[in-house]
Amino acid sequence: AGDWQTEAGTASGDAIVSRRSRRLEALVERALVAGFPALYFPPLLEARFERDTGGERTRHLVTSWLMAIVVYNGFLLLDWIVLRDVFEYAVLVRTGIMTPLSLVLLWFTHTSRDARRREALMTVMVVGVFWSVLFLGSLTSDPRAVLHATGIFLVATFANIVIRLRFWFAVAATIAGVLLTVSAGPLPHPLGVDAWHTVLIVLVATGTFTLFANYTLEREQRLNYLLGLRETFRQAQLAADNTRLALLTQVDALTGIANRRAADEYLSELCATGEPAGVIMLDIDFFKLYNDHYGHVAGDECIRRVASVLRAALRRPE
Repeated sequence: AGDWQTEAGTASGDAIVSRRSRRLEALVERALVAGFPALYFPPLLEARFERDTGGERTRHLVTSWLMAIVVYNGFLLLDWIVLRDVFEYAVLVRTGIMTPLSLVLLWFTHTSRDARRREALMTVMVVGVFWSVLFLGSLTSDPRAVLHATGIFLVATFANIVIRLRFWFAVAATIAGVLLTVSAGPLPHPLGVDAWHTVLIVLVATGTFTLFANYTLEREQRLNYLLGLRETFRQAQLAADNTRLALLTQVDALTGIANRRAADEYLSELCATGEPAGVIMLDIDFFKLYNDHYGHVAGDECIRRVASVLRAALRRPE
């Protein structure tokens, strides 16, 4: 009874997995046909997508951001050239505020198992870098501050192309960068408002182009994932079909137990191992009389029941 319950539980679990796989397969086919313009799959498929790609995605974010921290602090050289009057603030903001904050948020990103939280944390860091560049530019009276402000173009490019924030998070980060630039107002420059307008327009153009690239890249990634997942399902189905076909060639259709071909193969393997084996040949008493009296249907049922008793008495999995 215990063995039967175990087998029943396993069969039930396999059935659930099989139903889920069929549902996933249907979702994949539907997504390939209907498309996914919002860059989001149905919840079950999105969860599978995150399970399969989340680890690699997190590693990419962490590696890229660590590199960005080095580059970000390397811009202290530019601060020394064009923001010398507020250089001490530049050191404080870059090394004393943004770098530790980035490392803390990066740790939470690394340990997070939630895709939206991970992307939200990265978006916060991007917006923070936008703020730091514009804040330092607002402190100085040096007209060369407009050169320093061009760093926001790099921030937009980094967010949308290098780390490739998920599209809607990239949109949010880009809009936040534009709003911060608007709120910062004109930077000190002989051209005044014209220079500020130029920076703002170029930022909007940079954001537009990089967001388009971001959308295209994410869509291609998701499309390639769907195609790969469909191929995985097809290979699994093919393997299952081959297994069933192999079983059909080795199982007797009437009794459901191994046929002569399977027995020959098993005996050959057993002889090759040199293990001792016993063979029982048995006959069903008075079967011909039974079959003639009750008919072939009853005779077949008799054979099936005898086979079932034999199968239940086996102690080896073979």
